[in-house]
Amino acid sequence: MVSGYAVTGAVLGQERLINYAINGAKFLKRHMFDVASGRLKRTCYAGSGGTVEHSNPPCWGFLEDYAFVVRGLLDLYEASQESAWLEWALRLQDTQDRLFWDSRGGGYFCSEAELGAGLPLRLKDDQDGAEPSANSVSAHNLLRLHGFTGHKDWMDKCVCLLTAFSERMRRVPVALPEMVRALSAHQQTLKQIVICGDPQAKDTKALLQCVHSIYIPNKVLILANGDPSSFLSRQLPFLSTLRRLEDRATAYVCENQACSMPITEPCELRKLLHQ
Repeated sequence: MVSGYAVTGAVLGQERLINYAINGAKFLKRHMFDVASGRLKRTCYAGSGGTVEHSNPPCWGFLEDYAFVVRGLLDLYEASQESAWLEWALRLQDTQDRLFWDSRGGGYFCSEAELGAGLPLRLKDDQDGAEPSANSVSAHNLLRLHGFTGHKDWMDKCVCLLTAFSERMRRVPVALPEMVRALSAHQQTLKQIVICGDPQAKDTKALLQCVHSIYIPNKVLILANGDPSSFLSRQLPFLSTLRRLEDRATAYVCENQACSMPITEPCELRKLLHQ
């Protein structure tokens, strides 16, 4: 739901839909997230008086819960440009890696080690059915997180995950279309589209809307304000070197931390993104 509202709201330019996504994410963080352990809860129920209650002990999340929430938060960051959602996505990805990553074979198990202690084996879902598998979603999440932060560990994990499922994709690619999409995105150069400007200004919104209106599967969208102490500038130091042109909202299309000439007109940005 968070992802659906965020992406739809961004493409259509409807703040109302983006606010629905924000409200959904706020509910998850308030009621379905354990701050102390960094873990997600899988279930809740309505108590008396409309309160949100949990079983004791709580039902902790499985791999798919983390993968889909991280995807939703990344989509929500790109739609709202509120870095708090990206920061939470990074924390959840760290928890997912800690609880589910297979350090020997690559990829993610469906259940965490502690919960699977009594099981004869831990499984990995290798098919995109009515919903994409959590490993397929995670492959794309890792690519995007690398683009947002430059952290090499996530790119390494993405490559390891794709390698773990490479034989499955080679033999039956129709079984993993979402992972094949992630593989295709990995083989292309990721575009870091950076908009420097005031998020509330009309010229900034025009450039953001230009990006949202084009389907670009191998990109991340970043709003930079030139502040070297900001969260994203600490992750990607080169962002603090990008400046507005003539005090106007300015776009840069970067690949491997090498950026295009500054662009201030949405029509020129559209031409560049279509190349």
